Amino acid sequence: MTSVVPITLDFVSYPAGHPLAGGRGVVNVFLIVHPDGPILVDTGVGGGSRFIDRAYAPVRGDLEAVLAGHGVRVAAIRTVVHTHLHFDHIGRNREFPEATIYAQRTEIEAAAEAGYTVDAWLGLDSLTYRALDGEAEIARGVTVIPTPGHTAGHQSVLVETGEGLVAIAGQAAGSAAEFAEVLRTGRPPATDPPEHAEAYVASIARLAGWRPGRVYFSHHEGSWAPA
Repeated sequence: MTSVVPITLDFVSYPAGHPLAGGRGVVNVFLIVHPDGPILVDTGVGGGSRFIDRAYAPVRGDLEAVLAGHGVRVAAIRTVVHTHLHFDHIGRNREFPEATIYAQRTEIEAAAEAGYTVDAWLGLDSLTYRALDGEAEIARGVTVIPTPGHTAGHQSVLVETGEGLVAIAGQAAGSAAEFAEVLRTGRPPATDPPEHAEAYVASIARLAGWRPGRVYFSHHEGSWAPA
């Protein structure tokens, strides 16, 4: 039976100049337990970047131990999906040298530009990326859909589970409360405003239109469910 396991893996502190400056944020990854093999959505924050360590003071969890707690070995993961390619979503990519990594082509092209992410963690030069151009079923009952807004190439993941449809929104919305508020008002959030506001609102509406029973987020420990 397919299931989704949200994992709060890392923590970051937001630096001066960030819309959430002074706050502390969680960094979630998601394990999809699937009959054909485990799938990991995002890989958290990496190590060894002086800039990231100084700016965000990350506290990194033990991914190997966390996965082992769910009966999954790192080496068993042959599919990684990225919601997008910012540094806090791609940090452990090189721990999965045998995996196929799925991202939208638009996002891969953006990440090739200097300063977009931490290139040493991304692994475009050595890992196996599969560029997607829109919606795609990457495994039975696991569908990736474009949800631009936070970035132009952002994507979310829809998973058919034994308890119904679950959506891994990533940063299509910042939190359950924000997801609900944007649905209610049709306006982008004022706090941490998205780069592409109109697309952000449309993506949240699109996700809700799939009628998921639960929605998870990259930087919020809670989840959204319909009333």
